[in-house]
Amino acid sequence: MEELNKFLIIKEKPPIYKTKTGREKQRDNLIRIKSAVVAEELLELFFGN
Repeated sequence: MEELNKFLIIKEKPPIYKTKTGREKQRDNLIRIKSAVVAEELLELFFGN
């Protein structure tokens, strides 16, 4: 994930969402990757490793 953040320049703020209890939180990042496998595939796509 850190490698993608270094490669991409994102000027937007991460979205705000509501939890099940009704609290509002802001995501840490715009990019959400659910597995290390997907992250590795994306890095290969971008950097051609």
